[in-house]
Amino acid sequence: MRYHHEAAGAELVTNGPFRAPYVVVEDFMPSAVALEMRAIAEMHLGNPYQHSIKTHANWDYWYVPGLYSYLRTDPERVLGARLMGMFRSRLAQWTAERFGHFPVRQCYLSLYINGCRQGQHNDAANGRFGYVYSLTKDDRRTIGGETLIWNEENYFESRMHQPAWGSAFYQSISPRFNRLLVFDDRMPHSVQLVEGGMDPIEGRLVIHGHIQEAGPLISGPLPREAVLAAADELVRRLASELGRSALVYHGPATIRFTVRSEGTVTAAEVIMDRVKRLGGQGPPAAEMLTRLVDKVTQLRFKHATEDTNVILPFAF
Repeated sequence: MRYHHEAAGAELVTNGPFRAPYVVVEDFMPSAVALEMRAIAEMHLGNPYQHSIKTHANWDYWYVPGLYSYLRTDPERVLGARLMGMFRSRLAQWTAERFGHFPVRQCYLSLYINGCRQGQHNDAANGRFGYVYSLTKDDRRTIGGETLIWNEENYFESRMHQPAWGSAFYQSISPRFNRLLVFDDRMPHSVQLVEGGMDPIEGRLVIHGHIQEAGPLISGPLPREAVLAAADELVRRLASELGRSALVYHGPATIRFTVRSEGTVTAAEVIMDRVKRLGGQGPPAAEMLTRLVDKVTQLRFKHATEDTNVILPFAF
């Protein structure tokens, strides 16, 4: 399995904090599982004379003028509970290890044929990250369907003085088969217009949804209640120190640490940082997170039989 930014074509280093606006994961599901998912989808989408109201009248044509135009459904109705269970389990494992977050239960299987698209928007109220898992054929007879994500930069400082167009303003991630794309839900994004035939077999077919924090992930004897209580106190102390400047930070961050059997904390580190500083007075976001890590290191817990590993998400 490889992690990379498509634009640069380079692998993403996974032993440091994740700070990028998006990540692409190739070969996300085991090949045999991905191929089975695709085969079942083709059986559903093909053989038009065998379609019936019972099996196919579950697709919603979601049309919002100037914004959305595509078909969507509950993926279990097409792929079945077994395969979707495998996908959900794999996604939950990956997001927990990488971000300390979990996928929201509700997701969609969406189909884009000729004329389908998504306009520019963000999903800042839907989760912390969005994900798109592609079951689209690599050798399809249509074009388009790329996810376009705005570049994360200040255009008034970087580009206002020079002509630019198209990909100078966004990253384009194509819907390759068995590819997972995860991106910051706050980033403006869209789906490029799909053009070509009307055959659904040739369209853009993806599973998509959102990811959000779900409390601490704990491996070891330390009680969850003890971690939650310590985290609440830690947040109160940091907020008190920052005062009104606490309001200028926005976004998720996750800290991983180990609680030794004697109750001390070691190896505290940020594994994901998408905190941005809004307008107003206050220290830089990086400095604020350094304070947060220091406070995690100072935590103390009751003695236990062995060490406990903790992944603790924060939302600003």
